[in-house]
Amino acid sequence: MLARHHLGLDERQWASLPLSVRIMSAAALFMGGRYGKAQAPFSLGEWVSLPPGKGSVCSTFTGCILAAAYPDAGWTAEDWRDLQIMGPAKDSPMFAVMRRGIGDRVADFQPGRWHLVQGWRHKSAGHQFFVRADPQADFLQVVQSTSVRKAGPTVDMVSAESIRKRYPHDLFIAVLGE
Repeated sequence: MLARHHLGLDERQWASLPLSVRIMSAAALFMGGRYGKAQAPFSLGEWVSLPPGKGSVCSTFTGCILAAAYPDAGWTAEDWRDLQIMGPAKDSPMFAVMRRGIGDRVADFQPGRWHLVQGWRHKSAGHQFFVRADPQADFLQVVQSTSVRKAGPTVDMVSAESIRKRYPHDLFIAVLGE
């Protein structure tokens, strides 16, 4: 996986890193890119990583980071489709992480943990991103690729209330395992 190789780590070293380091290292490779249609296709049993600095839509961004953070999860083409919300289920990303054994669906953000989030502003406008709930403060760290002002990949601090207000139609959360 590109993030591991970029850091010069072997599989054992990469797997021993905390989830925060794996997520942020993989996300760093996207920084400087723009929000766009670049895709990381599922090919021959693994996801093909995007080169550093390339743009991506939110679901490609989160899918590539999940594949980098959990390279031994046994990802499938079905998981890729679910993360891309290619079917009728608006919460399909949650099924993908549960099926791979790397996440569990929860009702709210858990302090000190990373989460995969799928929010819906209305029936056809969704957004997928990562959230880490800070155990010492009343804010959430959001890692996302966003089309707002064509920003692309960003890291922001927001409140849980602001996330719930932004996605009033539906908000699906999966807490990720270390």
